[in-house]
Amino acid sequence: MLFYSAFFALLIGLGPRIKQKLNLTQISTTGAIGILAAFQMIFFYRAYFLIGVAETTLISILGPILVLSFCPYFLKQKVSRKQWIALIIILICIIISELNFKL
Repeated sequence: MLFYSAFFALLIGLGPRIKQKLNLTQISTTGAIGILAAFQMIFFYRAYFLIGVAETTLISILGPILVLSFCPYFLKQKVSRKQWIALIIILICIIISELNFKL
């Protein structure tokens, strides 16, 4: 499975540039992304088995929210007021859906 994911990542990521001369860094970076994607899928399905579909989906949905929350501190990027408002609305929706799911 790891080989196929890395192979398809190479095809998709480097497909438009096949006619260009590719260096080893581009090929190895694309292959590493494919391998990491395969591990992500393995861990995702393992989490389904261990903690269930609802909790796994909730954790995967929280990924972009965590990135937006921590990017001002680690990446030194400015987060606009609209983005903070959207973040709060999304968190409220997730909390409401989890409360309805548990009832």
